[in-house]
Amino acid sequence: MKNIAVIPIRENSKRFPGKNFYSIGDNPLYGLVAKVALKSEVFTDVYIAIENPALIEEYCNKNGLKLFKRSKDSASDHAQTEDVLLEFVNSNIVESNDWITLIQATCPFQSKKYFQKLNQEIKKDVFNSVMTRIKFKRFFVEEVLDKDFIRSRTQDLDQKYLETGLFWSFKVENFIKSKNRINKPVGFVDIKTGDDADIDLKSDLELILYRLNKEIEF
Repeated sequence: MKNIAVIPIRENSKRFPGKNFYSIGDNPLYGLVAKVALKSEVFTDVYIAIENPALIEEYCNKNGLKLFKRSKDSASDHAQTEDVLLEFVNSNIVESNDWITLIQATCPFQSKKYFQKLNQEIKKDVFNSVMTRIKFKRFFVEEVLDKDFIRSRTQDLDQKYLETGLFWSFKVENFIKSKNRINKPVGFVDIKTGDDADIDLKSDLELILYRLNKEIEF
């Protein structure tokens, strides 16, 4: 059984043009994330999925990353991430008993310890998927506005969790059947508050840039 990491990136982003290629130190954003995955020693290979591999071929070859050419359709504005995952599964790179880990290039606070915890969850051999989450003890606005809402002390609330989106891991055979990255039973990797930052807009990057430049692992 292999665990293959896939980091899908697109050349263009309407809300933050070129965000996947933004340089943090000596690395583009996708490379920063990919090198953490490599150093965790959890993955057999780490692939960058991009429509035009020639754009990043030199960087990937230099840093031990592999390239997967995604289609124009799966890189379009309206495509779902599952579209490129399906292309990857159908490319004969993986077998049905392997795992794929989808890593988000725009979540820069990936960590070796998170990937190693992922590996521990997979080795339990009881899960079909593993996802990241963060503790949440707040009220949703819809709850507060409900006429029957009764406010409790936050310390008395039942523990809730939010999906963080740093990465998802799943068995290939289950993805083939469901076309979904999450299949029960699901294991979890708990993420520290602040490490769930996701760069969607330039302002998102500006908020964490100081920390990124101080704390990046490379």
